[in-house]
Amino acid sequence: MNQERILIVDDEPGVLITVERVIKLSLDCETVIAGSGKEALDLLEKQPFDVIVCDIMMPGMNGIDLLNVVQELYSKTVRLAFSGWATEEVAFRAASTAHQFLKKPADIAMLGRKIQRVLNLRRLLPKEGLERVVACVKTLPALPAVCRELEKELGKENPSVE
Repeated sequence: MNQERILIVDDEPGVLITVERVIKLSLDCETVIAGSGKEALDLLEKQPFDVIVCDIMMPGMNGIDLLNVVQELYSKTVRLAFSGWATEEVAFRAASTAHQFLKKPADIAMLGRKIQRVLNLRRLLPKEGLERVVACVKTLPALPAVCRELEKELGKENPSVE
């Protein structure tokens, strides 16, 4: 099996180094960094990536525009967006193209675990067919309120049958 490849895109060198370090410490994969959306697209054109982790607020090509291009051209690439100060509107726009939205810096510590879960899931999917369908999914329906209530009750030490 080929080693999985993760692309990290951020215009802040300190964030790139930190995220790269977190991923390398927690995962056995190839990690590549890019300082801009254009640089990321150049890398994607040369070789595919399993996951892209992209800052939303970047000069030039912002992260949402980059993830839209990745969704269109490289639909099998899992798209993770992250930002330290995105407005609700920006986060909502990111949610329409990213598979998951993470907040900086809090979620950076969990980033390795989130990527590991994504990669584990990819390994379970057949190479064609279902993987193609999953890659095209843009949004998932919200969990019904009754399911959330049931989950909450079942999480209690002594759940009630009622």
